[in-house]
Amino acid sequence: MVGATAAAVHVNVAADQPASLSNRFDPGLQVAVLGAQDAPILVVEFLDYRCGFCARQARAAFDQLLARYIEPGLVRYIAVEVPLLGAEAERDAEVARCAGEQGGYWRVHRALLIDAVFPREGPLALDALAKATGLDLASLSACVETGRQLEPLRDGAALAAAHRVDATPTYFFGYPADGQNAMTVERHLAGAAGVAPVIDAIEALLNSLRDRQLRIRTDR
Repeated sequence: MVGATAAAVHVNVAADQPASLSNRFDPGLQVAVLGAQDAPILVVEFLDYRCGFCARQARAAFDQLLARYIEPGLVRYIAVEVPLLGAEAERDAEVARCAGEQGGYWRVHRALLIDAVFPREGPLALDALAKATGLDLASLSACVETGRQLEPLRDGAALAAAHRVDATPTYFFGYPADGQNAMTVERHLAGAAGVAPVIDAIEALLNSLRDRQLRIRTDR
């Protein structure tokens, strides 16, 4: 977990959040999103592509989250890059965002975190990445050279700082609020916890939602 000496795990409900952490959260539109726009649960993950704990967490949780909740339309998943590990980490995030211009963000996400086929030391080789992910190298290189994805990337880092995210991976779980990706924060998870705490957090929100809907039907 970047920003800490161990992969400690902290899970909080909104009522226990620090006073400076808002119960409302909006990562904005310039983020990587998977899942249905009308999904009842939103999950935001702050990650760093050079973070070993992020890679461990992605390998443990991402595919299960995808199959169990995202693809069935229960969860809208949002990735916000927080390159805490310096210039190379920022460049990796920039490359992922540039890949998104070709519809390849999640292929790069998988290559860097889940498959982990590229070293975490030294610059990322764009030609090897493009070959591994089926991206157009010329377009990818041109995007990186212009730096046009740096501003939205740095907006994400500022958002992380505003919400006291100083370690990766960090998750926020909640319900949709006003705005396309806005949410009410119900739970918060920091650390490479594996898949079980992520599932527990999502299931708790789904159960609460079902209970609320049942009460509404009963009261009619």
